[in-house]
Amino acid sequence: MKDNSHTVKNNSLGRIDRIYTTGNLFKSCLEWTIESNCSISDYQIVTVRIMKQNIPHIGKGLWKLSEETIKWPPYANRIRKLLVEMVN
Repeated sequence: MKDNSHTVKNNSLGRIDRIYTTGNLFKSCLEWTIESNCSISDYQIVTVRIMKQNIPHIGKGLWKLSEETIKWPPYANRIRKLLVEMVN
């Protein structure tokens, strides 16, 4: 088995082929990837996205009102009426 570990000496470039983390930090990590980037190096790059800790889980994402619903005349008219009532 080939040893793929490297060390950095004298300001030379090295490579990281693994990421170590604590159990608590691991819970906030997502989108782990190994990417090739020939413009920088012939090695693959390991990346991870780290989210803020202790934020609530939002599942598939935040809900939003579709543009189609906003433009639907019965809905738009009702919203206009409610906004006028709020101002007066």
